[in-house]
Amino acid sequence: MYTIPDPDYIKNIMRITGMPEDAISEVSDAYENLIARPDFAEAAREAVRATIADESSRDMLWDYAGKVGIRPRLLLLIICYICTPVTEKLFAEQGLSREIYLDSLSDITVWAKVAKKEWDGWGMQEYGWIQRTLRGKLYKFGRMQFELEEFDQDEYVNEKLGVYLKRGDTVINCHIPEGDSLTLEKRLDSYKRAEEFFKSELFVMESYLLYLPLRNYLPEGSNLLLFMDDYEIIASWDDPGMGDMWRIFGMHSDYTRGMPQDTRLQRAFSKMIAEQGATGKGYGVRIGAVRKNI
Repeated sequence: MYTIPDPDYIKNIMRITGMPEDAISEVSDAYENLIARPDFAEAAREAVRATIADESSRDMLWDYAGKVGIRPRLLLLIICYICTPVTEKLFAEQGLSREIYLDSLSDITVWAKVAKKEWDGWGMQEYGWIQRTLRGKLYKFGRMQFELEEFDQDEYVNEKLGVYLKRGDTVINCHIPEGDSLTLEKRLDSYKRAEEFFKSELFVMESYLLYLPLRNYLPEGSNLLLFMDDYEIIASWDDPGMGDMWRIFGMHSDYTRGMPQDTRLQRAFSKMIAEQGATGKGYGVRIGAVRKNI
C-alpha cells in the first residue's frame, strides 16, 4: 500500500524545485490539515493510482475539495507533490538522474505560478499536462522538454536521408517551457540529450512559434527566428481563436488591443494580430540533434 509522504518531504521538494516561500507555507498548512483527516490517505492513494495510470481523477478531487473545504486547484497541486516519490522511482528505473527528475518536476512550479496569476491562488489548473511528467513520460533535458508521441501529419518524406513518416509513427515531440533565452547552444544540448535517451533522431514540434507568417514579425538574428530554422515546417495554419496567446501575454483576453508590449515576442504578436486579425500554428520536423534535413 502506498504511503503518502510526510510534510517535510513535500516542503523539501517544493524548495528544491523553486517554489516561493509563501506557496510553500500555504501548501504545507493545507497538507497538514488534510493528513489529519481519516479519509484523506485513501483519497490521496486513489488519486496517485489514477494519475500514474493516466486516468482522470480531477472530478473526484474536485468533489473531495468541496467536501473538506479546500480550493480544488490547491488540492490538485498537493496531489502533484504526493505523486513525486512514485515519479522519482519511474525516472530512476529509466536510468535518468535525480537532476533530470528535479528539472522535469520544476514544471509544477511554472504552472503553479500561472494558477496564482490566472485563477484563485496557488494551485494547479493544468493537471492533465503535469500528469505526463508525474507518469515519467515527459522529460526536461536542459532548456527543452521532450516526450514520445505519434506523428500528427499524413506523411513526411525525405528520400535523401531515407526518412519516411506516416501518421501514427512514433516521434520525439518537443516543447519549450517558460525560461531563459533559446540560444543555439542550449537548444543543441537539449536535442543531443534527448536523442541519446530516446535512441531516435526524429523530432517534431507543433507550436505557435512555427507559424510561418511569424517570420515577418521577428527581427533578423533573433533567437526565435533562428529557432524556427531548427525545423522543416511542413504545415502551417491560422488559429482564429488564438488559444495559446495567453502564454505570450500572461492573460486571457481577446488580444486585439491593450496587450503588454514588454518583450520582443509580445510586440511581434501584437503587430501580427493588428495586421491579420489572428495568429496560428505550425508543425515542423527535425532529423538529428544536429539537424540533417536542411
